Amino acid sequence: MAKRKSKMNTAALVGAAVALIMLVLVIVGICVDWMSVANVPGSIIDDILDTDIGDRIGYALTECEWEADALGAMTAFAYITIAASALTFLSATASVFAKKSILKFVTMILAAITVVSAVVVLICTYNYCGDTVLSALDAAPAIGAWLMTIGGVLCGLAGALTALKS
Repeated sequence: MAKRKSKMNTAALVGAAVALIMLVLVIVGICVDWMSVANVPGSIIDDILDTDIGDRIGYALTECEWEADALGAMTAFAYITIAASALTFLSATASVFAKKSILKFVTMILAAITVVSAVVVLICTYNYCGDTVLSALDAAPAIGAWLMTIGGVLCGLAGALTALKS
């Protein structure tokens, strides 16, 4: 009898590579601008925040418990998305090489957590921009929130593909 060569599944390898690229995109997303303010030059905002009015706004932001909770939720889910994306990539890579069914299951669970947390990050960001003091400045999610959401969702989908194909 001839020996069968064990073949690597190309689709699973591509899925793991895409998961790595999307992990990098998620990390870049948290490092760039998270919120933008339309129709207000940056120097005006800096001038406002450097004055006594800025101190009052900062005091109002720290005193408002809901706004602090919204900011905390947005930040927490951003970090959860980074951790879940990293774990999805690691488990997808391990499932390509180890071929264990438990790793496939873990990869699917982590991929689902990554997708959900990435979407929740964008929802929290929109909520924070629309229902706080920032709504008067016409604030909106900037490129960082979008990169994190797109990277997290695609990392989760690539991890799921890897788990299904390996």
